[in-house]
Amino acid sequence: MTSAVVIYEKDLLKKPEEKNLEQDDHQNFERYRVLDKKKKRSKDEETEHKEVEDKVIAKYMLSNGSLPTNFADTDLKRFVSRIHEELASQYILDTPLKKILVDRVTSAWSMALSYERMFKLSKYRQDDDGSFTWNCSHERTAYLKEARKGMESANDQILRLTQALQNLVQPQIHVKATNAFFAQNQQVNQAASPKDLDKNSEPNNNEKTGA
Repeated sequence: MTSAVVIYEKDLLKKPEEKNLEQDDHQNFERYRVLDKKKKRSKDEETEHKEVEDKVIAKYMLSNGSLPTNFADTDLKRFVSRIHEELASQYILDTPLKKILVDRVTSAWSMALSYERMFKLSKYRQDDDGSFTWNCSHERTAYLKEARKGMESANDQILRLTQALQNLVQPQIHVKATNAFFAQNQQVNQAASPKDLDKNSEPNNNEKTGA
């Protein structure tokens, strides 16, 4: 009976260290399964079990957005998990940089929500009837200032990180003119208004034409 080995193009394009890392991850997972099923483990096996368990958990927490979700407020965890899933679906987390940026965007978004909640709770006081009234105590004013700074910082992080993520998947195109005359004309044309360009393009009736 013959067997065939299928090599996918995406595997051919991988660097040797990337292939080795995937092999290590697979071996760690298989070793963890074997050790975890054993009812009785020796002292050395217990140590090894803990080591491979940490590696397996780290791999999957970095892949499925567990880190930003764990740090989110309890009632916001489902929203944070969802936004990570949507970002991962859009940007395809096939590189470490993408994983880091998507995690950071998710964390910044979660932080912005937390500070917005802090701002609302500091600014208003909920009455017994469920309505909210303005709370202008000196202590609350200090909280509002801190919450506003946190909101601005988190929103700034979201903008910068999403831009970095977008640049990573769609690098900016830089056009360099090799002809100095062409580059100079481009600068002149960009500086001129459309009206001037139309004026310059009109034929001069005073010029004589050759027979």
